[in-house]
Amino acid sequence: MTEGSNLDSKSKTRKTKLIIVPCHSIWKIAPKVLYDDEIPFTVGASASEWFLESFQHEGNDHLAFIWQSLLAIEELLKDPEHSLLVFSGGQTKKEAGPMSEAQSYYALMERMFEYPDYSRNQLQFWEVDEKLGSCMHNLFKKYPSQFLSPDYIVTEEFALDSFDNLFYSICRFKEMVGFYPEDITVIGFGFKRKRFIDCHAKAIDFPIDHFNYISRDPLLHDPTEKEIETYLKKLDKLEKENAFSHFRRDWYARKTPLVDKKEKRNPYHRKAFYEDIKLLRLDSPSENDENHFEKYIRGKMPWSITE
Repeated sequence: MTEGSNLDSKSKTRKTKLIIVPCHSIWKIAPKVLYDDEIPFTVGASASEWFLESFQHEGNDHLAFIWQSLLAIEELLKDPEHSLLVFSGGQTKKEAGPMSEAQSYYALMERMFEYPDYSRNQLQFWEVDEKLGSCMHNLFKKYPSQFLSPDYIVTEEFALDSFDNLFYSICRFKEMVGFYPEDITVIGFGFKRKRFIDCHAKAIDFPIDHFNYISRDPLLHDPTEKEIETYLKKLDKLEKENAFSHFRRDWYARKTPLVDKKEKRNPYHRKAFYEDIKLLRLDSPSENDENHFEKYIRGKMPWSITE
């Protein structure tokens, strides 16, 4: 155990804080590193190592995935005995086989912390943003790899959209801990903050005072301030048109186009069977989500704050 670390895998301290990394892709090297220590790889720093959509290339989204994961671990290690980190994301890519987004993120972090010097060198070779390199360096220097265990980090492998990322991660926390989280921190893209807070947390009646969102946006290569501003405005516009506006009308992603997107992201036809899915009563027919919320959810969730 590294000196100064307060990790203790035998601790029975009750977990109260859920940290969520909503996953956005699959590190395609993940299945290989499970079986072969000798294969060459860049610890995710090369876009070629990811199953990326066309829109994920412009901002080097894969680098943001790494940074978000490291920020989540950094957040976990602020109070490891009371926190559980969940990587959330399903088997969304047919070409990736049954490897889930969450599994691949976990495998990447496991490999980076197993080979810290190699990982730092790779990120330097690929000229990754120096702030990310600094974040990684500090984590590797200060903490051991023992926190990569179910005492501290787990995967949630059924989520197909951001609503699932939040709610299924709560369900997964309950599976692991036996209680519901009192506080939630999400580490994700800044342009999705409003979606998580104004749509998803609201839809499940999770108290906003106990909900935190840490942003880490895509990383343009050597951008000017004007290019950053223009790019972030474009992201905000696309978010409003393609996601936020739909979730405002369809709180639980049960209608077109949101349910269609989920079906396309589910080539292996996986279905979540968390016991606590029943809390939301989503099997109850409802044309009006606000009415559904008032009837079944407001003040009735285990985490709801009632006067």
